[in-house]
Amino acid sequence: MTIEKTHYNRFYRAMFLLGIVFLGSAFVSFAASLNGWPGPLLILMFLSLAVAVRGTTHFKGLSFTLCVLATVTATMFYPEWFISWGGFELKKLIVPVIQLIMFGMGTTLCLGDFTRVLKMPRAILIGMILQFTVMPIAGMLLAKSLGLETMVAVGVILVGSCPGGVASNVITYLARGSVALSVTMTACSTLLSPLMTPFMMKLLAQQYTHIDFAAMMLSIIKMIILPIAAGLIANKLLHKYSQWRDRILPIFSMAGLCFSIAIITALSRDLLLTAGILLFSAAVIHNAVGYVLGYMGAKLAKMEEVACRTIAIEVGLQNGGMASGIAINVLDSAKAALAPAIFGAWMNVSGSLLASIWGRKPAADNKKGVVPTSRSDIYYWKCDNPLPTKEKLLYNRKYEIADISDLVRQIGIDYFGDPRLSVTSANGEGNHYTYILKTDGQAFFFRADDGKTDDDYMEAEGAAMSLVRRCGVCVPEVYHCDVSLRKYPIRFQIMELVPGKCLNQYYQEQILNKRKIGIQLGQMLARMHAIKLDGFGFFNTRLLRHEDRIEGLDQSNKAYFFKRLDSHLKCLCDTEFLSRKQTDEIEMLLEKHSEMLELERGSVVHKDIAFWNLIGTESRIHAIIDWDDVIIGDPADDLSVLRCFYDEEVLTPVYEGYAEIAEVTDLFRAKTSLYLVRNMLWKAVIRTIMQYYENPEVFILHNRRHEKTLKELTYDRLYMGIEELRHL
Repeated sequence: MTIEKTHYNRFYRAMFLLGIVFLGSAFVSFAASLNGWPGPLLILMFLSLAVAVRGTTHFKGLSFTLCVLATVTATMFYPEWFISWGGFELKKLIVPVIQLIMFGMGTTLCLGDFTRVLKMPRAILIGMILQFTVMPIAGMLLAKSLGLETMVAVGVILVGSCPGGVASNVITYLARGSVALSVTMTACSTLLSPLMTPFMMKLLAQQYTHIDFAAMMLSIIKMIILPIAAGLIANKLLHKYSQWRDRILPIFSMAGLCFSIAIITALSRDLLLTAGILLFSAAVIHNAVGYVLGYMGAKLAKMEEVACRTIAIEVGLQNGGMASGIAINVLDSAKAALAPAIFGAWMNVSGSLLASIWGRKPAADNKKGVVPTSRSDIYYWKCDNPLPTKEKLLYNRKYEIADISDLVRQIGIDYFGDPRLSVTSANGEGNHYTYILKTDGQAFFFRADDGKTDDDYMEAEGAAMSLVRRCGVCVPEVYHCDVSLRKYPIRFQIMELVPGKCLNQYYQEQILNKRKIGIQLGQMLARMHAIKLDGFGFFNTRLLRHEDRIEGLDQSNKAYFFKRLDSHLKCLCDTEFLSRKQTDEIEMLLEKHSEMLELERGSVVHKDIAFWNLIGTESRIHAIIDWDDVIIGDPADDLSVLRCFYDEEVLTPVYEGYAEIAEVTDLFRAKTSLYLVRNMLWKAVIRTIMQYYENPEVFILHNRRHEKTLKELTYDRLYMGIEELRHL
């Protein structure tokens, strides 16, 4: 099903044409010496184009730059508007505005963004060395070679001495770099800036003007560090309002930066008219040096391509707002602030262009020649994703209180073109936002994450669902999927709304026809497992996106099976769920029977088959849902997942239905014991780190008919598999 978005496409095209009309009108009025018209027309031209590029994929990032150009144009024609209001000097507002922007940056961070340095120390160290050597030295050499005026030269060195800019994280994502590395580099360089920025300025700019190390350090702490710290605290206390923060703060940051640039440009208008071209040239060269030497430095250090791209962007993009604040607040020089204003505008242009180029070319792993994805080092997403434990807890529970219905409605209106579209919560369980969209008498299901975790696997879900639908397996049809984060701050799917209820409700109420449901499920699984694909483990989403080819990330089923096993056992041992003796025996048993893992080709495996992922009535399955853990693997794995929760009253009819389509051998049944142990290990990890044992009510899928505790049930299923392996 395809639904055209012609209404909004026409709007963006109209804005582009309007911008061209304004540009042509400006030229005509200039030629006709209509002195009052060129300025307003050029301002309207830039604003129209800023709106128009929002409707494009590759040039959306230029919207802010066009807004900056509109601001600079207004400043050049009407400088008096941006110097003082009623006798109040507007330059006094620059530092407070930057502090508010830094506070906003802090609300997007968590402690994990700083502690992540322990997981990637080499990359961070290389990045920091390049950040605080390449750019300050390049700034000094440019200032000397171009013969810049004294305080303008100081401003160029100052830009180079500042930490990474906040825009680098978005640019890195679009350029297919490592967002986690980018965020951590920005955080670390910002923390180092109270020492490194004054030090480099004292070393390189003292020849031009007096640099007060202590005053500059104190100013950076007050202007940058304290607001970010306050933002971190606010993020911790007010995380439930994150959806409003993510919508409002980018707009405020853009407006604040435009306001600061306008004031600086107005104060240095005459200088800009005479030295503007020279300063712009310095901005282009300085920025290019950062990209090139940042990338080459990382390459020489034998970093992977993803890290090279990230370091290049971090080194090339500086915090121009911070430089402007120091220039005005510490150096008391509008001329020194001019370079940060021009450099900042150009960095947004160059960053967008670089992201457009790199974004079309996946970053291959230097060592293996493969294209990494967000799940390249994941056995099971919920326990192995890179979030720290506290953030995992928040991620798992925040959907109970978060409401993004306004954003969902906007997405729905954009997609369906119906301003009357309605949105209601689907009250979904688990770690996704779920809503029902209604338009033109039809209802659709909306499912999303919040875009904070670097996971693009929704594309793989859609591909898997399309495959199994063609084989007669009942799954919802996916109409639209967007994991780019380019237009909206969430990754989402719009899909068919399947009638019926979650079968777990019928199961809990003891009215489920387990025989009929079991036979249907067995038949569906057998049809699904008949689909054979190359590779094993999670889908390579980069190949899927760029070559429309489905392939697993791992070379063998055994490689996927043993992935992260050490960390799972260590977690269970550290938390005293298992003893060292028990983990040693489990490792021995799994290795002993690992020959059963040999497969020539894998099948589509849902990996989370249970009644809560089935929709229908008490006697009929309408659809299998929640494909976010789908892999390429062993059919026996899916049957073993059922064994994690259900007894023979459920399993027997499933095997019967399966046997009607595919053979169920003794080896197949033996394999389910092997996979039962492996699956119970990662389930035990999840239940441990998510604190389900301490708070079983949070574990919404727990069958309350059992008299045993969740921890006892977990032990029972794990040792059922272990005992079976002992006797194989």
